[in-house]
Amino acid sequence: MTGETPRAVQVRRVTIGLGMMALGAVLLLGRLGWLDFQLCWQLTPLWLVGLGAVRLLVPPHERGGAWLMLVGLLLLAHTLNVLPMTDSWPIFVIAGGISLLFGEIQHRAQARHEQ
Repeated sequence: MTGETPRAVQVRRVTIGLGMMALGAVLLLGRLGWLDFQLCWQLTPLWLVGLGAVRLLVPPHERGGAWLMLVGLLLLAHTLNVLPMTDSWPIFVIAGGISLLFGEIQHRAQARHEQ
């Protein structure tokens, strides 16, 4: 994590700390019998969505966060029987094309800004 600003390191630590607290709370509630682990297991892809959102929103803004969010949302749709994984793979092709387009747009905007 070299080159990160102190603020980014602080946000990352807080995010990891909150994630650990949430995981501990879920495990404790499950051990006490107050929580259905089946539902928790189905919602685990939300961790990827949250991690992707943090990577997108916290400087340095990483485009890889969008991919994590996409994978998390597709896994969530699969575990909730909304969209089977065998039918959703074309979404990655579409997302790849969108990523290339946005990358090119961003590259051109930076080139214009540097001139």
